[in-house]
Amino acid sequence: MTNSQDETMNWQSVLKPDTGAIAKRKPNLQLIPKSIFLKRKKQWETLFDGFSSLRGITYVTSPGFLLEIFTEMGYEKVDLLIGDGLADTYKESLDGHLGLIQHLYDRITEGALRVRSSKATIHTKLYILESDEKTRIICGSPNLSFTAAGSRQREYAWYVDVHSNDPMGEDMLLQVNADYNEHLKESDIVEFMDDLIEMRQKSNNPMDVDFKLWASSSEDQEAKIVRTIMSEIKTQAFEHDDSAQELVKINLPKNTPKKTKNHLMKTYGAKITSGMATMPRGRILEHTESIGVPLMEIDPTNGNVKLSINGTVKNIEKSVDIQGLHQGLEDIENYIRLVDRAVCHHPDAMKMNLMETVLYTLSAPFANESMQSRWNSNSVNRRGPKHLVVYGDGHNGKTTLFRFMGHLLTGRSVEPVSGKGLGKDNWQALTEHAKSMETVMPILVDDIKSRAISGTAATLEEILKTYWENDWQPGRKFPLIMMNTNHDGLSEWAKTRLYRLDFLVKFRSDSKDDAVLSQILERPNSVFCHFAKIYSSLPDSDLLADEDQLILARKVMLELYNLAGRRVPDFFPHTLPENVYDMDAIYCAARLNYGVVKQRKKRGARKLIFNSRPSLYAFKARLPPEVSSFVDDKTLVIEPPSVKAYNAFISSGKSGKKR
Repeated sequence: MTNSQDETMNWQSVLKPDTGAIAKRKPNLQLIPKSIFLKRKKQWETLFDGFSSLRGITYVTSPGFLLEIFTEMGYEKVDLLIGDGLADTYKESLDGHLGLIQHLYDRITEGALRVRSSKATIHTKLYILESDEKTRIICGSPNLSFTAAGSRQREYAWYVDVHSNDPMGEDMLLQVNADYNEHLKESDIVEFMDDLIEMRQKSNNPMDVDFKLWASSSEDQEAKIVRTIMSEIKTQAFEHDDSAQELVKINLPKNTPKKTKNHLMKTYGAKITSGMATMPRGRILEHTESIGVPLMEIDPTNGNVKLSINGTVKNIEKSVDIQGLHQGLEDIENYIRLVDRAVCHHPDAMKMNLMETVLYTLSAPFANESMQSRWNSNSVNRRGPKHLVVYGDGHNGKTTLFRFMGHLLTGRSVEPVSGKGLGKDNWQALTEHAKSMETVMPILVDDIKSRAISGTAATLEEILKTYWENDWQPGRKFPLIMMNTNHDGLSEWAKTRLYRLDFLVKFRSDSKDDAVLSQILERPNSVFCHFAKIYSSLPDSDLLADEDQLILARKVMLELYNLAGRRVPDFFPHTLPENVYDMDAIYCAARLNYGVVKQRKKRGARKLIFNSRPSLYAFKARLPPEVSSFVDDKTLVIEPPSVKAYNAFISSGKSGKKR
């Protein structure tokens, strides 16, 4: 036997475990492994030149290099597994490169390119190149990257050419293909650009718009898995007929995160066996078990509302009872008119703010329709509808207000989630759960901490900044968040993402107030079902974003008053309440009126003495820019040149004053 034959047999003994079968065959001299030390680009080109198809595994690559495989190397089909984590991270490098996204998207949708990845670290570098004449197997150190192909980085590889009618080569190729397929058995394999393809199927946007939005999206594969699971749970739980099963059964993907399984077991009492999660339907529909957020969906074709509460599914369909609508509007007005019996510096303004809160609540479940219209119209504003924060002093009735808002939407008693104990992880869990379940019922949160929306490291800053901009896509359903707090002040980032309404009133909470509230909360209110019917019938063009987020809610509510034949109350906000009343001036004037702030004249200036620095800075933040001031400990000094402007400002906040 020659040395050449010796080398061939030794090579086969390494690559093919079944050496007995090979020994019976006559060795084929064409199957001779060759090695190559890569230190010049020309060597790389020679190694990969002359083939039309490439399958393989590379630890790293880049979107630009993937394109070059087609344009410069002449390949017609490429199928790659990336070993260094999920290929979703390539989105960052593609942001701003619309042409590159277009090329890759076209090849993927045409079936010419396939890129898969896994969270597992796969350090293999294996390439199977095919042409009409032969198949080349390459195994060594080089990645499919610009660094490996054309820099001063040195690489080393073995390669073998398998020709047709070569039994020994075919045996080897079978083994290598089997090894390659083993790599594809990772449980969390994901396809690159699958989410973009799904987005395009649901979108009417030009491609460039979707490409930009996709490249800036931050949702990872794990989040998609969780969303799919929770969506299926909700679908099964919402079955509302005799065939609905008392147990919900879900097949969990192999790559379901452990924390998701723990959540299903802890929250819903799920039992997980052999990849099957089984849980009681009633536990899913019990909103107090579901982190306090009832499930709600609205049929876009007719406005019918379906929600889960107290362990059951409730269908809220539009009633033809005009008397019931009339009563519902009267109940809303009677609640708001309790302000006239309360301690309140400016009752007219506060009643208007309360009606504004009602309008916000009734329209909140339609926030996603607004986002969809922005998407379809190629709007560059992706911040989305503002969440609501209601500010008022402690123990002034904000909790009761939110209970009433929950009653308007559900007809039942819905306790808001307590915000006192919510840290960042709790907020993240609350919002992610609601988004993954795709409920449109707003998340009602009572008494949030001061650091939630203010300070240098506000708890909600990251959550709210990415809420619509990065996470929302067509077809998704996200709930708005409604919060109340007795901590004044918003960080700059929050002012563009939160709609603040002042609740500067303190209810008496006496027997008369309690009797009115009891009657209102015990009686069903049909206003929302009528509101949903009309709102759902609006054309898409009407849903486009406006500076006044509630412009359509005002229109629909006025239509309801007309339908009920009821006079529109004087406190109805036909525009933003801030356009009617100077809410900042009312806030400051109320503080002075009730002696919370002591004011003194000093050498033409005004000295305002506060009990605490937070109160001082909250007051100062409300002053108009033309009022010049400085701070000395707990004293705010209005400088003499600004006193006239300051006095005019305070005067505009006096009871009964409008702009």
